[in-house]
Amino acid sequence: MEMHVDKQTVPAPPRRVSRKLQMRQKNSTLLSSDDKIGSGDSKILYNLLEPEAAEVAFQDLFSEVHWQRMYHAAGEVPRLVCCQGDINDADGSMPVYRHPSDQSLPLLRWSPVVTKIKERAEERVGHKLNHALIQLYRSGQDHISEHSDKTLDIVHGSKIVNVSLGAQRTMRLRTKRPTTLQDPGSSHDKQRSRDTTPTPDAQLNAEDGRSRVTQRIPMPHNSMFVMGLDTNGSWLHGIMPDKRPAAEHIPAESAYGNMRISITFRLIGTFLSADSKLIWGQGAVAKQKSDARPTINGNPEESQRLINAFGVENQVTAPDWNSIYATGFNVLHLNSELLEHEKPMLFLSGDEDIDTDVTKCISELGVDVENVNPPVERLTSELVDADGDPLVLTAAHRRVICFRQAGDMHTEVRGKTAIIEWLMETYAPQVQKEEVDRVHKICRC
Repeated sequence: MEMHVDKQTVPAPPRRVSRKLQMRQKNSTLLSSDDKIGSGDSKILYNLLEPEAAEVAFQDLFSEVHWQRMYHAAGEVPRLVCCQGDINDADGSMPVYRHPSDQSLPLLRWSPVVTKIKERAEERVGHKLNHALIQLYRSGQDHISEHSDKTLDIVHGSKIVNVSLGAQRTMRLRTKRPTTLQDPGSSHDKQRSRDTTPTPDAQLNAEDGRSRVTQRIPMPHNSMFVMGLDTNGSWLHGIMPDKRPAAEHIPAESAYGNMRISITFRLIGTFLSADSKLIWGQGAVAKQKSDARPTINGNPEESQRLINAFGVENQVTAPDWNSIYATGFNVLHLNSELLEHEKPMLFLSGDEDIDTDVTKCISELGVDVENVNPPVERLTSELVDADGDPLVLTAAHRRVICFRQAGDMHTEVRGKTAIIEWLMETYAPQVQKEEVDRVHKICRC
């Protein structure tokens, strides 16, 4: 982006700033597709989707994705999330991506628009992608702290792909603090970091004075950031809260009501059985499906062992995967037990009449479900895109109620009529004979 400066403008008097702040300002250059990013195995690509698809992609995803809340030790994470991926049509098995969260999210089947975006991403990255973590940043305050992606379950040699739709946010990459695997933060490493000559784009870390390189990559609507595992191993990445006043935002950052949808696609090599009771593959103890072992859930000792391994990957530059993860981990939920019988999920539409009719039928049939409310944010005609044009909104952008059956094939049924018919076929035979007519009457209303 070019910046035009009026040479006749009288500059404001300089303010006295600290050396640390001067270095931050000096090294806040924004990178683009022409620059070396990270360790050289990462890049930012633009115009992933064709213009017509890109025009409605944010609206499509906002409406079709079933957003959920996610929790970790400190509480609710500052964004809404959803997991989608490949579910084996023969046995219901599925990939699992483990990262620090109290409970692993349920994996939903690919939704239509996510499928199209995945196919375009696969074309650009050159390999299959079987898992996606989809996140809704509801405003500039929603963020993700700097971290390295946990590679326990990510197939070696693959790329991590992040597609951005909606408001532009900036990815920050920062090299890890010098340390060693044996003793993170040892005195030897501290001395070595002091002796390092800062490179021109080095940033002085305010907390400990160590020389660390920082890069910032703006991610506009319809862009795709591809991160290699070398970059992931040597750099932390995150999206910081945007605390600037609205007047300082460029149009791309204020677009879409400041909302951004992020889809992180990965190729995962660890798998769960349909009921999540068995685990096998790259990151598990058993590497083959025939040797699959039970998942471990809510076990403090085993959970802490996995958390410690995750911590090493966050702290150590270019960590050796085998020394951290090779023995495998069977932990699924860090801080909760695996339910003997997983509950079905009902993703409500926000339409009171539709939601009431379906929940009433479910209640009459005696089905115990987990209700998931839609986001409070709404798409309205006041929202604009990065060009300042009103968002294209159609009837297709109304949120559709969805029922997800637990276990076996993870059946998903969308729409009031289809859900009620499916419920009647599945659960009505279990109702006492004298109740059948009454339930039919209520559910068919």
